Amino acid sequence: MKNLNLPNKITLARIALIPIVAILYFVNFPYHEIAACIVFILCCCTDFIDGNIARKRNLVTDLGKFLDPIADKVIVVIMLFVFVGDGTQVCASLGFITTKLGMHFVQYGPQGHQLNEQHKEIMKKNCALSGGSYLVTDDRESVRGADFIYTDVWYGLYENEMPKEERVRVFHDYQVNRELMQLGNLGCKFMHCLPATRGEDVTDEVADSDASLCWEEAGNRLTAMRGLLVYFTRCRKEPSGLRIAAAKEELDKVLCDKLGCVEAYCGVSKAEKS
Repeated sequence: MKNLNLPNKITLARIALIPIVAILYFVNFPYHEIAACIVFILCCCTDFIDGNIARKRNLVTDLGKFLDPIADKVIVVIMLFVFVGDGTQVCASLGFITTKLGMHFVQYGPQGHQLNEQHKEIMKKNCALSGGSYLVTDDRESVRGADFIYTDVWYGLYENEMPKEERVRVFHDYQVNRELMQLGNLGCKFMHCLPATRGEDVTDEVADSDASLCWEEAGNRLTAMRGLLVYFTRCRKEPSGLRIAAAKEELDKVLCDKLGCVEAYCGVSKAEKS
């Protein structure tokens, strides 16, 4: 250890942290997944720190060149994200963030509904910096060994999309069910941004299982939306009484036009109006 410089020691620390991530993730205790995530992020941070120090202080060594890629590849092995289904904005966002963090990302979906070349180019650049990797395929075997399986609804996402019946036919074999989950690693988790269509993109058995994180996702999103509402309204001026009255009058007019005048809306009965 005496002959190791600071970047070498940081790289070795990253390698030592990797089994700790796996232990924290698979051993069941309160908040074990959060603890595993924190340690994993710490691993990813050390990858930037050791290289930065080595270059700035001219501490690049043959040992460092040997250890650094090994540490990167071991990190990639421990986290495999698989998105099942259409190459939607959810799929693209997941691909971008996982490859940026050095994980291995797979989109398992039918041809014609996969991430495009622009998406792949972004993920390729992310992987070059982070040591991660990606795969876009329709091969079911790509799901094997997944730590997380993520999916989204099959239709209702676009204004001009193919008919519902056609999309159900195309994505029928990409349903997340017991058989697909069993291809993942022991402890594989299911994720969905909701709303889900039970019996189509996911079965009840998976959505309501102990492996499902979709309800926690929904709770996290609720908190995020509340935060955005506070952020965007915190500097809004309190409207005057005149503006409130004008807004109410405009609303009453819309309701009368759409639903017919009702006394509860504008104080004019249908009989009086006629």
